[in-house]
Amino acid sequence: MGFDVVVSKKSDAAIFEQGLASVPSDTACLPAKIVHGHVKDLQDKGVDRIFMPMMISQPTENRTIKGRSFCALIQGYPMVVDRSDEPMRRHSIAFDYPVFHWDTPALKQKQVVNWLIDNWGISRSTARAAFQQAEKADQSFNSRIREEGKALIKQIEASESFGVVLAGRPYHSDEFVNHNLSTFFTSLGIPVLTLDALPLEREDLKQTRLDTINSFHARVLSAAQYVAKHPK
Repeated sequence: MGFDVVVSKKSDAAIFEQGLASVPSDTACLPAKIVHGHVKDLQDKGVDRIFMPMMISQPTENRTIKGRSFCALIQGYPMVVDRSDEPMRRHSIAFDYPVFHWDTPALKQKQVVNWLIDNWGISRSTARAAFQQAEKADQSFNSRIREEGKALIKQIEASESFGVVLAGRPYHSDEFVNHNLSTFFTSLGIPVLTLDALPLEREDLKQTRLDTINSFHARVLSAAQYVAKHPK
């Protein structure tokens, strides 16, 4: 689409501390607090605009439940950041936080394409092509992770060793947030798998009494069931 993409640097103590002045409440979780430091880092890099969508829902990964919502902070925190950090008023940097309800693949494409057209003046053909290219890249990435996970599970089951599944929400993959936990295992020769590497869509969550409205919770519960069935 002709944009130069700039990303903030990796999370660390410095980037966490430089955003603390903008954190509106100490009750916010660590990943939410770090966001302010990343926004500050982008401002210092002189970007023209910052894109941080408000993600409300996504298609469920598990057909035995109806939960498809994100947690409340993910849903609303971009608006909080806009009010507390004020990128436009203080730095003349546009802060885009569109609201996305991705309940179905068709709705996902419609919302993204229409937003690009209405807000950034992208032509429909270009917006649609960009969306399809992004979807293809995402699917390829997820397929590769799943294949690597399948191969690793097969290797573990054929040996006398065991593996560790790190369960959490997507932002727990941030090394600063998870304290680089995976290296504690891999340094001992213990393989580590993420939730994305497991075939969790097959797990039946109908009998669980825990919350499955949040799609991230459902993913963790599915992983727990899968590991219980495959103790190695």
